Amino acid sequence: MRPTAVVLLLAAAARAGDDVEQKVIAIVASLTRQEKLELMNGIGWDQWDIRDGYYVGNLLGAPAKGLPAFKMHDAGQGFRTHDPRVVGTVTSWPCALALASTWDHSSVTAFANAAAAEFRAKGANVILGPGLNVHRVARGGRNAEYLSGEDPVLGAVLASKYVETFHAHGIMTVAKHYGFNQQETRRNTYDALVDAEAKELYYTPYKGAIAAGCLAVMCAYNKLNGHHACASDELLVSDLRERMAFKGFVVSDWAAAHQYHAGLDVAMPGSAVDDSGDPRGWYSAERLDVLDEASLDAHVARIVRAAASVPGFLDDHGCAPGSCQEELYATNATSSEHRALARDLAADSVVMLKNNEVLPLKTGSKIAVVGDACAAVHDAETLMKRWDLGDYYVVGGSGRVVAARIPSVLDALWDADIVGVAGDDLDAALAAAAGADVVVACGGAATTEAADRATLRLDNHDFLTALVAGVDAPVVLVALAPGAIVLPQADAAAAALVCFLCGEATGLALADVLLGRKEPGGRLPVTLPRSEAATVQPCEDDACPYTEGVRGGYRGIDRADVHFPFGHGLGYAAFELEVLEVTAGAVTAVLRHVSGPGGSAVVQVYGSEPSRLLAFEKRFLDEGDEDVVSLRFRGAASEVAVGFSSGEATTYAVQGGAGDGFRRDANWWILVVGPPILVFSIIGWLLFRDRKRRRAEERTRSSERRRSLELTATFRPGDSAADGAFFSIPLDEEKPQFV
Repeated sequence: MRPTAVVLLLAAAARAGDDVEQKVIAIVASLTRQEKLELMNGIGWDQWDIRDGYYVGNLLGAPAKGLPAFKMHDAGQGFRTHDPRVVGTVTSWPCALALASTWDHSSVTAFANAAAAEFRAKGANVILGPGLNVHRVARGGRNAEYLSGEDPVLGAVLASKYVETFHAHGIMTVAKHYGFNQQETRRNTYDALVDAEAKELYYTPYKGAIAAGCLAVMCAYNKLNGHHACASDELLVSDLRERMAFKGFVVSDWAAAHQYHAGLDVAMPGSAVDDSGDPRGWYSAERLDVLDEASLDAHVARIVRAAASVPGFLDDHGCAPGSCQEELYATNATSSEHRALARDLAADSVVMLKNNEVLPLKTGSKIAVVGDACAAVHDAETLMKRWDLGDYYVVGGSGRVVAARIPSVLDALWDADIVGVAGDDLDAALAAAAGADVVVACGGAATTEAADRATLRLDNHDFLTALVAGVDAPVVLVALAPGAIVLPQADAAAAALVCFLCGEATGLALADVLLGRKEPGGRLPVTLPRSEAATVQPCEDDACPYTEGVRGGYRGIDRADVHFPFGHGLGYAAFELEVLEVTAGAVTAVLRHVSGPGGSAVVQVYGSEPSRLLAFEKRFLDEGDEDVVSLRFRGAASEVAVGFSSGEATTYAVQGGAGDGFRRDANWWILVVGPPILVFSIIGWLLFRDRKRRRAEERTRSSERRRSLELTATFRPGDSAADGAFFSIPLDEEKPQFV
C-alpha cells in the first residue's frame, strides 16, 4: 500500500471514529436515567427458563431515541435452538472447532455470511460469539465451541474474519469467555493462577477480535488470581481496557456477576437465582440507582459505542423483545444454499490423519460399515428435553443447534456397495467384514457445557481396538469427536479420519470424502496425543496454577507423546515446498502440486523456544500448478521452521539473525564443477523453472493487490499492548500484523 493510500485510510478511519463518537454523545444525552439503568440489566428469563418471544439475551434499548433493543443469541453452531419451534428453521453448522480445522479465513467468512443472514432473519442483532479461549485442558467440555483450538495465532486470524463479516451484516459480535475459562470442572469457583507471560498466549485471539472491531466482551464464570472474572480489576481494567485499549462494553455470562464492578457494564440474568439475594439481580435499576451520573454515563457510552460502531445496527427497527414470536418460531432462516455450504464446510474441516492408499474408496469396492457411531441417530425430541445434551453431531449446552434430522455416515453411503453392516458387537462386525474389500469403522464421543469429558477415548474404544486386531480387510477409522482424542487404533488401520462435531452435514460430508467427491481439507487445530497423561488435566481444586506457562498444547508436549501433531492433515493431492528466502519478518516459498487431483495445502511457519505458530496460508492448486506463498510475521529469533505441520517442518536460519541466514540463489549451480553438458542441461532446466516461479510471483502480487487487507497474526510471549500497538496499518505491500 502506498503512503498516500495509508494517509487516506487513516483519514477515513478518523472521520468514521468521529462520527461514531458524535452518535454516542447524542444518544447518551437523550436517554433518561431510567433508560440508562435498564440498559445495563439483561431481561427475558424466569429463573432458568427463557420467556416466550425473547432471545437468550435482551436489552430494551431506547428505539424512539435511535438505540434499538439488543437481541442476543448463542452461536456455538449457528442460531441456538433454545425452543423446539426453532428446530429445523436454522442450519446446524459445523462447530467452531471444525471451522478452526479448515485453517481457512475464506471458509470462516463464508460461514459468517450465511450465519449472519440467519440471525437477521430470526430478528437477532447480536451474536454471542466468537468463542476464543485457547485450549489448555484437552478434555475441556466446551473446547468444540472455541475457534482458536490450541493456538492463539490461529484464533486471532480466524476471529478477525468472523468479526468483520458479522459486522458487515449489522450483527454485533461478543468475544467470549474472557478470561481463562479453560475448563468446566469447578467452573464457577476455580481460580486460574496465571503469570504475565502466559497471559499473552490466551489474550492474543481477543486482540485479534478487538483489532477487527469487536467492541463487546463476555466475562466468564471462573476467577483469575483471586477474583471472579466479572469483578476483576486485573482482567477488566488493567489488561482489557488499558493494555488492549478496549473501548467497548463488558457483559457477564449468565449468573457470572457476583457484585457491581466498574469494569462490568451489563449483567445478564441468573445472579438473582444464585447469590444476589435479590430477585431483580445485581444490576437491577433499583440496585444501580446509587451510581453517580458520570459513572452511569461511562457504562452507557461503552454500550452505545459498540452499537454505533457496527454498520447498520442503529438502523434496526425489528421486533421488540417479548414480541418476536414470528421471527423466532415461524420464520425459516435456512435454505438449500446454506445446507450445501454446511456440507462443503464440513468436508473442508475433515482431517485425514493417515492413508495407506485405501482412500478414496475405489469404485466397485465392497464395503462393510461397522460401529454404532456410523449409524448414530440425532434424536431431536430427546435432545430438546434437556439443555445440556449433546451427541456425535452437536455440542451440548448453550451453543447447541439441534437439527430436525441428520443423515448418518451409513445413510450417506447409500450409493456405495455396502455388503455388511454391524454396530459395536465384535462378532457381528467381523461377520459383516468377512466379504468386504474394506471396512469403514466409526467411533464417537460427545461433550457438554458444565462438565469436562471423562476421557479422551472414543465411546467404543475397546470395540475399535479389537476390530483392527481381528479383521483381515483394511480398516478406515472415522472419528466423530468434540476435541482432542486418543486413537491408538490408527496404528493398525489403513486410514483414519476425524470430524469435529460437523452438525447436520456430518454424514454427507464424510461420505463425500470417503468416496472421493471432495478432498479432506482439514488440518488439526489440536494435538492428538498418544496418551491422556501427556495432556494438561482439569484442576480438581479451586487453586488452578497454570504451571506450564506458554508451553501448553503442542508448545510443550514431548515429541514422543505426539501421535498426530498440531497442523497435521493429509489430502488426496501431494505437494512440495521450496523455500526461497527467510528473513526476520517473512518467509517466501514456492508451493508445487506434484501428484493427485487438485487440492489444498497449508503452509505453516513456526518460531522456536517454545515452538509456536507465527503465520500460515492455505492455498488450493490445480494439477501440476505452482504458486508463490509469502508469509509475514513478527516474533522470530535466529531461526524458523517451515512446513506442512508442527511436526513436519524444516528449520532455516533467519537472515540478519544470529545465523548466516537462508536465501536460495537461483544461480547457485554455476559454481558446480561438472561436465559442461550437465551444466548446460541444468541451466536450461532452472531457467525454465525460474520463469515459472516469476510468473507465479506476478500472479500472487496481482491477486494480493485485488484483495482487501488480510490479517496475519503472530504470537510472541511477553508482548503487551503497552509495548506498542498490537495492530499496525501496513506500508507498501505489507499486511497488518498482531504483535
